[in-house]
Formats: sequence, structure tokens, C-alpha cells
Amino acid sequence: TGGATGSGGGTGGSPPPSCTGFPAGVSFVTPTDGLLHCYWVHTDMTDWDTAEGECTGERGTLATILSSEENMFVLQTLLQAKVFMMNGVSLGATDGKQSDDKSGPGQYAWVTGEPWGYTNWHSGQPDGSCTTPVMPMQSPMCDHWLVMTSDGTWYDRPEATPRPYICEAIAH
Repeated sequence: TGGATGSGGGTGGSPPPSCTGFPAGVSFVTPTDGLLHCYWVHTDMTDWDTAEGECTGERGTLATILSSEENMFVLQTLLQAKVFMMNGVSLGATDGKQSDDKSGPGQYAWVTGEPWGYTNWHSGQPDGSCTTPVMPMQSPMCDHWLVMTSDGTWYDRPEATPRPYICEAIAH
């Protein structure tokens, strides 16, 4: 008889957004844009630059957090994945400084260019602190990359420290 009409009263165009095109993970409608976002956790330990490259290769970025609701969702996702280590989990922000920049923390920005508004820094963070090299010819490692710890707060940490990470993309 007649054609399919769909239960949503739509015109039969494109299907609703989904996370099926991304690695297995979880989804969440963020309160900041009302869109379905997909999140997936990598348990392998890698530096921040490699983690961001892996997420980009999977058509996402390291996760960005724009609200307390999203921070709680990401925290719960990471707790369920049991990935928290002493070094935290990489998120998608940096202050843009080099690893050996001892001038303290800079202005943090999300890798996506989204507005930097909501923050959940741990007390005293970001501090841009640096470790003293153990060998005379080594450069210091300074904290200029964002990580989340198991209490949901954020720290700035060195880029080169291997840690797990979480990727994010808008569903399509």
C-alpha cells in the first residue's frame, strides 16, 4: 500500500544520528549543544600527542568537557572502564606551550576550538610545574596538557607521560 511514514513524523530522510561509525563506546547528549556525542576509551598507555593522533584517525578528538554534566558522564565512563592510573587520563586541551617551557601555565584551549568556559581544576591547578632533568643534557618536562584524575578533577601534566585516553566525536 503506501510508503513508510516513520514514527517521528519525518519525511523519511536521513536516519537519526548514531555512534555506530565510531569505535565501541558510549553516547551522551551534551547540555551545551543538545547533540549526541560518542565517547570511547583507549586503555593503552601513550603520550598526549599520539593519543590525539589516534582519536583523529578514528574521526574524533581527545574528549572535550564543556559542562559539569559532561564532566560527570566522562568520569563515570572512565571509572567503568577501570583505566585510572596515578598519571590520570588524557583529555583534549593544552595551553599550547612547549614541554620545556618553564614560564608556568598558559591559557588552556580545547583541541576542537570550542569555548573554554567550564573548568574542574583540582585546587592549585594548573600550575605549569616542571620536573628537573636527571641527566645533564635532558630538557625539563613541564605540565601543559590536560588530564582527569579519578575524582573527576583536572590537572596539567607533561605531554610525554604515557597514560590512557578518551576520544569523543559528534554522532552522525
